[in-house]
Amino acid sequence: MKLRLKGAETYIEAYGPGSVSLTFVRSLRTGETDAWNSGHNTLPTLAVRLGRAEFFKNCRRGIYVFLDRIDAIGSREQSWRVVRIGTHSVKTGGSKSTLWGRLRQHKGSLRDGGGNHRGSIFRLLVGDALIEKEGLRDRFPHWGIKGSATQEIQQSELPLEQKVSSYIRQLPFLVIKVDPATDGPEHRAYLERNLIALLSSARNDRGTDWLGNYSTRTAVRESGLWNNNHVGEEYDPAFLDLLEYYVQDMRNGRT
Repeated sequence: MKLRLKGAETYIEAYGPGSVSLTFVRSLRTGETDAWNSGHNTLPTLAVRLGRAEFFKNCRRGIYVFLDRIDAIGSREQSWRVVRIGTHSVKTGGSKSTLWGRLRQHKGSLRDGGGNHRGSIFRLLVGDALIEKEGLRDRFPHWGIKGSATQEIQQSELPLEQKVSSYIRQLPFLVIKVDPATDGPEHRAYLERNLIALLSSARNDRGTDWLGNYSTRTAVRESGLWNNNHVGEEYDPAFLDLLEYYVQDMRNGRT
């Protein structure tokens, strides 16, 4: 389905917009992270369906979780697996950044299908893997190099930016609204860091068909995540209590 956000379109799997479910949280709490590769994960078990676009317009601050279908070892089925965790600016002092603004940066431009990987680490990492997979290093030698974004170089990189947009737009994502009156940026940073640390440390099977296997970043290949920071770090088990609080609040409509 198509969901309009301030004139832009965000493409989501036919299941529809969703938030992270309590089942998702409890699988983390019980240590069942290998369940992501069991072949039995479906969006209805990982998400709570949100039927109103208005909710997304009001969910200005929070955390996003992207999923991808991965071939599950030992199963003929494909399993949904978390492949990217992120948020927007966590600076205190009235930052105007929003969850949807960050997601628009990741998905790229609707006008020409391009984007700016120098403003999105998610796009940079996906493009890097595409370069390795398709042998495009000579064609895109400036990819990811800061300070190299002349207009000529940006135009030459458009075909790859378009490939990155196509890949990201076909991934469904879930949201966790984290927008309290106080402590919002600190809570988002804390939850993002610990979610990445937990899932990256528990990931055994990344799936043979996952694009990230071609990444030049060890952190991406070994974690099974399109993340570079906080991969392999120790996590604080107490973060699951705060995560469940916000997920429960979304269900009750209190946040």
